[in-house]
Amino acid sequence: MADAVRLRLPAGTAYGRVARVTTAAIARRHKFSYREVEDLRLAIDEAIIALIDATDPTGAVDLRYEIDEGEITITVDGAPGRPPEAVSRFHTLVTALVDRADLDLESGQVRLVKRSAP
Repeated sequence: MADAVRLRLPAGTAYGRVARVTTAAIARRHKFSYREVEDLRLAIDEAIIALIDATDPTGAVDLRYEIDEGEITITVDGAPGRPPEAVSRFHTLVTALVDRADLDLESGQVRLVKRSAP
């Protein structure tokens, strides 16, 4: 049976810690290793940086976690239409941390997939 968790945060870097702590707690609960948890924490941080528009006081970042049998999928929805320079580090850093990382700047969505080592 899959677990699902939703989290909505104001679009500000100060709330990134809440997302990192939530991500780590969920991954630990589902027996991901210390290294896998740290990889997810860093990937979430980069996803939020890529998708926040700190100039929008009403903006938010929505995270959806789906966990099933050693795999976690995290979908992050943020500000659509972010410029490519806002996400220059994303692919370089995040693709090394997770099994799959999809970034759609037009819609403002990141999808991360990480599988736990057997």
